[in-house]
Amino acid sequence: SELGETIRDKKNRKHIAEKELAKLKTDMEKISNQLKIKMNALNIATEFRKQHDFAERLKSALNEVKSRLKSTKREELESAYNKHLKCLLDSHSLIDKVVIDDNFEISYLDNQGDVIGMSTVSAGMKQLSATALLWALKDISGRDFPIIIDTPMGRIDAKHQENLLKKYYPHVGKQVILLPTDSELNERKYNLLKPHICKVYELKNPTGSSTFIQPKEY
Repeated sequence: SELGETIRDKKNRKHIAEKELAKLKTDMEKISNQLKIKMNALNIATEFRKQHDFAERLKSALNEVKSRLKSTKREELESAYNKHLKCLLDSHSLIDKVVIDDNFEISYLDNQGDVIGMSTVSAGMKQLSATALLWALKDISGRDFPIIIDTPMGRIDAKHQENLLKKYYPHVGKQVILLPTDSELNERKYNLLKPHICKVYELKNPTGSSTFIQPKEY
């Protein structure tokens, strides 16, 4: 009958609609799951970006601190270097001032502020300059470590040797070990150091093949 056909038609439509609704629910669940995955990925990316930005800011801050510390240490080293060099050199020295640039390159200046060519600086003056630099490095390190100096007089002239004996060796550290040759340290020079000497030893090597240490009275 016509009524029966109508009922069957509506049932078919209902069945089709239910299938389409079920498919839509399935599609919506898939879309929802994909959206969750993308949101998680976005959150992870956002967090990573935050961490990256923080790391970059921290790196920038550390570089700034490092630069400031480097600049401060350079200034401290330059100041200590000049102080000790003036202590070791006499008033007629070719070198008036030492300048240390941001790359820690060292330049010598005369009393006119002109750069002195290294070829014009004597070996003895270079040795005194190196001594002053080591003294300055020890000062700014804040550490009082033992100091051992071989052939302490080296190529240094008599006037500057006396400066070393009076101003440097007695004050550069709590424990200083000098290894001079017998020709470097005569009686007069020895007497300049004597008030500061704790122990004296002589290195003997009579055969040329072995050395032994012999305590000496002082």
